Amino acid sequence: MNLISRVFIGVGIVFLTLASGTTARPVVGHAGLRDRAPAKPSGLTVVSRTNSSLRISWRASAPGVSYGVYLGTKRVASTTATTYTLTRLKCATSYRIGVDAVRAANKRSARAWVSATRLACPSPPPPSSSSVGCFAAPGACGYPDPAYGNVGVPAGTTLRPSGSITVSADGTVIDGLDVAGTIEVKARNVTIKNTRVTPTGSGCGPANTCGNYAILVTCACSVTISHVELTANAPTTVEHAIRNASGGTINVDHVYQHGNIDALCICGNGSISDSYSIIHLAISTDHLENIYLDDASLSIVHNTLLNQAPQTANIFGNTNNGSDGPCENHLTIDGNLLAGGGWNIYPCAHATSVGSSSSQITNNRFARCKTPQSQRGGGTWLCTGGPDSSGYYPNGGSFGYLASAYCKTSAAHTWSGNVWDDNNATVNCR
Repeated sequence: MNLISRVFIGVGIVFLTLASGTTARPVVGHAGLRDRAPAKPSGLTVVSRTNSSLRISWRASAPGVSYGVYLGTKRVASTTATTYTLTRLKCATSYRIGVDAVRAANKRSARAWVSATRLACPSPPPPSSSSVGCFAAPGACGYPDPAYGNVGVPAGTTLRPSGSITVSADGTVIDGLDVAGTIEVKARNVTIKNTRVTPTGSGCGPANTCGNYAILVTCACSVTISHVELTANAPTTVEHAIRNASGGTINVDHVYQHGNIDALCICGNGSISDSYSIIHLAISTDHLENIYLDDASLSIVHNTLLNQAPQTANIFGNTNNGSDGPCENHLTIDGNLLAGGGWNIYPCAHATSVGSSSSQITNNRFARCKTPQSQRGGGTWLCTGGPDSSGYYPNGGSFGYLASAYCKTSAAHTWSGNVWDDNNATVNCR
């Protein structure tokens, strides 16, 4: 039988010397644990969410550790609990949330990750009877309007000059740049904010489309575009300010799009809110719409969308890339100021049936010019006095305000609270 004669304590390791003179194998004590990184937290999940917060929980890694909480690559909190509530987040926005464990000696584990989206943004109040004629000065009615400084790069922001940018690192934030060129996003959870992007060169030219862009998303990833100005100066022409055609999710807010650009976005899935888009057919053969989607889910809330040309739409939802079939678009269109195009809202173009589609079209204002109307070629209607301070065309768009909609025949498609901008008279589903 071996008896212990001596005990030597090293850094975090206990050595036992037996009476026989043999030194037993080391035993790791609590000090040694402090020198090792704890296990990665497990079971990370989102347990509740609102349109302003996300609450997460996870299983403990080990006794006596604390935890770091991350939004993307940024650590936003430390806690000893196994739950945490992230607050003051953007509504209807996707987030990648991480948690790691840490010991007192600052030994950190690998991070556990979970992705989550906050609930949809609350609807703005329905149009007030005191708000009439908002088209002439949208900002006076609380709508996005560069003249009122509520879109684009915030006043007082100092922009640093930059050429074109390709983003390859997850979690990248582009902030405070004046980009003469384009931004291509090839990574997840990228944020572009407080930035102006101005493509240069000839662009598509004056006649033919070419699929060019100011911002291109080339991956099935989430991108936030906030307080950004997107423009092109003649002779440069741009087909899409934002091109999201690779399965990504874009969350766009407070964007100011103008100049020689023919669309705010090929949008795909995501949300567009509190933004101002004005288009005028810079490329003569283009189909012109502020917002384009195809078999996608998109929330369009509290925007000013102006299409000066008498064709296509403010909001155009295509079906199967124009090859017909059941409509698969899922749209929330709420609290917007709409004017121009062929139609203001065209939610299921080329659809042969309602399919799985849905739409909630509520509380929007439709602007129309006021002089007598006359029919022109192709079935369009124009005001005899031309565009005026009330709108571009006599029926919202040159053809009308709504086409290819199912709000009369499907419970999944709702229409309410929509009015004419000049007198607040009800605009009905048709």
